[in-house]
Amino acid sequence: MVHPLDSADFRAHRKVLEPDDFASHDGEPDSPPSDLISEETWDGIMTLPDDVAIRTTSHVGEWVALLYDLWKEWIDSFPRRSMITDAMLDCADDLSAALFNLVHGYYKQAIGALRNALETTVLACMCTLSGSTDTWLAWQNGKEIGFRATMSTLAATAKFTELESRVRSLTGGGLFPEAENNAGIAWVRNLYQRLSSFSHARGDSTNGVLWQSNGPVYSEQGMRTSCYLYLETYTLLVLLLKITWRRFRVPGAARHLFAPSNLEVFCPDPFPRICEAYMTAIYSMKSIPTGEQTR
Repeated sequence: MVHPLDSADFRAHRKVLEPDDFASHDGEPDSPPSDLISEETWDGIMTLPDDVAIRTTSHVGEWVALLYDLWKEWIDSFPRRSMITDAMLDCADDLSAALFNLVHGYYKQAIGALRNALETTVLACMCTLSGSTDTWLAWQNGKEIGFRATMSTLAATAKFTELESRVRSLTGGGLFPEAENNAGIAWVRNLYQRLSSFSHARGDSTNGVLWQSNGPVYSEQGMRTSCYLYLETYTLLVLLLKITWRRFRVPGAARHLFAPSNLEVFCPDPFPRICEAYMTAIYSMKSIPTGEQTR
């Protein structure tokens, strides 16, 4: 049987914004409910995800706090108005949605939001470096642009070609595959494939598999999978943005993610070595101002 959370627990109390908390308001107080949902319907929608959120934040609160800090500092890192700004704004919503969903047990949906963030960032970086403003505007107006073509165009830009060559000579891998069968050593393609497996109706990557139940219910496997993919995706997004826009300020909460010992926790082989080699190459390039540090 369900029971109310102890009233002494701050999570037991819901909060709503005041009218003047919004950017545009007429100064009038909120009107009382005009079509209140039934308690039965409310409980049917909220009880299970609420239970997962309480269990998640009771036992992995530090992990949730880290993901929140990463999202918060992502917003503080927006550059001046540009395609990168627009992309980061869209990604901020994806990162927020991913965090909200994984806290409430919707692990598959959290991972799907991360794929959106990767697609948007790769496209924005490609359009920025190739000067493809028309492509960016077309995408904003609803045109479908394939990820594979976008990735190939980004890989062919001068900045990425130089870095990719240097990193491949050191690690044997990179961000982009030279051929289809090299996806296992190409971080962007490999991560995209792993994220995509949760965006499609595949039997081995459903919520049911992660829950080992119907749900939502708290799952240690589901939380670890979605949390690690959040950290890996965030790290790769920061890397792509730093390469594309040299003055991009790496969020403070993200800097320790690039430590090799931390990368090895959430990032599968061989990508920690590729990430480290890329960051070393970036900060050794003459175009990077001296004094900037990754961590």
